[in-house]
Amino acid sequence: MMRPKRPKELAQLINLNTGALAKLQHGAQQITQINQAVRALLPELISKQVTVANYREGILVLTVPSAGWAQRLRFAQSMLLSQLRKQHLPGLSTINVQIVPNKSIVPKRTQVTGQSRMISPSTAEQLRALADHAPAELKKQLLKLANREK
Repeated sequence: MMRPKRPKELAQLINLNTGALAKLQHGAQQITQINQAVRALLPELISKQVTVANYREGILVLTVPSAGWAQRLRFAQSMLLSQLRKQHLPGLSTINVQIVPNKSIVPKRTQVTGQSRMISPSTAEQLRALADHAPAELKKQLLKLANREK
């Protein structure tokens, strides 16, 4: 049976040398340094799209916004791996590439307004011509669409 964890003193958490906050800060600084090194080694076009997500136990995780960027990064992956080993991370064993789409790029669904549901006069004319030779139920629907003429 697990014992409940006891609360830690704030001073212990914040301790600049050994506290949990210090460990987080050190990890964040390490990721920032690795991110700068990765971007410096890659061609400018690709480097703007790559972000270092994590580095743990010899595995570097890089994220890109799309499969296309992932493929471009994979072409440079072996060069990047060897350069990072030589210059910054001798314990690096592998690089994993993950796709994390940028939500600001994904188009939002727009609600259809009555005005945008209008059709051109030529389309309405074609629908009416088609309705002349259609079965009764389809004719009714085609004429209904044709009435949305601008």
